[in-house]
Amino acid sequence: MPDLTPEQTQKIRELVHERKMIEAIATYRRFTGVGLGEAKDIITIMFHNDPLGSPPPIPQTTTNDPVLDKNIRELLSKNDKVGAVKLYCETRGVGLKAAEDLIDHIETSMQRTLRKVN
Repeated sequence: MPDLTPEQTQKIRELVHERKMIEAIATYRRFTGVGLGEAKDIITIMFHNDPLGSPPPIPQTTTNDPVLDKNIRELLSKNDKVGAVKLYCETRGVGLKAAEDLIDHIETSMQRTLRKVN
């Protein structure tokens, strides 16, 4: 695939897994700028590599940057989700939706960890 961010790749994989092929093709084109034929070929390959009944892709629960992870988790522990989303957007240059999705997954991961400890 052309250079896609992890968030973009995740979004496309989720669309393919949900069998939203037209939306997946359009999203892939929007992210990469490739033509319709190339996007359709890539999405078709992804579809064939994602058999029905397979589990959905595992959402990211880290930014792959220990300092950024620490700062985001500190903001979330202070119930400052907006600050965490803003920090991720500004640091990584991603859109609001991608940042919200990642922060939601990190927050869920933190809550699961707390439940296990208690």
